[in-house]
Amino acid sequence: MTPEGLARAFFTLIAAFLTLAPAAAGAADIAAGKHLARSYCAQCHVVVDQGKSHRARVAGAPPDFSLIARDPGTNVEKLNAFLRFPHGQMNNVLLTRKEIDNLADYIESLR
Repeated sequence: MTPEGLARAFFTLIAAFLTLAPAAAGAADIAAGKHLARSYCAQCHVVVDQGKSHRARVAGAPPDFSLIARDPGTNVEKLNAFLRFPHGQMNNVLLTRKEIDNLADYIESLR
């Protein structure tokens, strides 16, 4: 292989890596989202795990995650936007973008 061909192959490989790396790095982790939901969100929301809720729904309480997931107007993008700002009693909970992605994908997985 000529030096020019080798350089072209190298730059093609680098370009492919740079194209695919953000998608791989940005992939959400549903299991991590489930862990966040159980750790933080279950204090107010009913978080369902394999059909079993971690606590009973109380009248006037925030919606169950399964209800949020099944709402036809809900999608990952809307969940991501909503979760960027604390709501209700979660004023002291600040989530990273990765945590928000994970949590949004977990909720979406409950459909």
